[in-house]
Amino acid sequence: DKTVRLWNFDYQQPIRLYAGHLSDVDCVQFHPNGTLLSSGSSDKHIRIWDLASGNCVRLLVGHDRGITSLAFSKNGSLLASGDLGGNVCLWDIAEGKLIHKYQTGTSTRPVPVLCIDFSHDDKNVAVSSTDNRIGIYSIGKDFRVTEYFTKNTPIYSLRFTPRDILMCAGPYNPE
Repeated sequence: DKTVRLWNFDYQQPIRLYAGHLSDVDCVQFHPNGTLLSSGSSDKHIRIWDLASGNCVRLLVGHDRGITSLAFSKNGSLLASGDLGGNVCLWDIAEGKLIHKYQTGTSTRPVPVLCIDFSHDDKNVAVSSTDNRIGIYSIGKDFRVTEYFTKNTPIYSLRFTPRDILMCAGPYNPE
């Protein structure tokens, strides 16, 4: 539905509802300081919520397709977001402004973003997409530093370890 629900295991009901999206909420991410929550929706918007008050403190607009993935930088100053059109946006959280927009895939064939994560030094963003590719983007630069390909398996989850080793997971496909 169009809301985000915050649950506590001690209760049978949500302890807080965050309402404001105009379409389904497809992804959420907690801020590293634990006081904020981001939500991405099919309405093409990202909302930043104050966990305590339930108020929307930022509305981020810049995608032209539904949001599929969110990731905060480790220091909490940036948010990366991916969408169904293959765009990856980098946001300044304090200002609520779009810093940079990357495109996955090729210009003639954009591919949906599946997952995003920041390296622990916050210098790079890893992005997986449905074309069985992982792109490593340098923060603030308009180029892909490195690309990794799987034979025929999309990467549905990826994370950097504290030593910036990239860990990935996808379905097993023996073909």
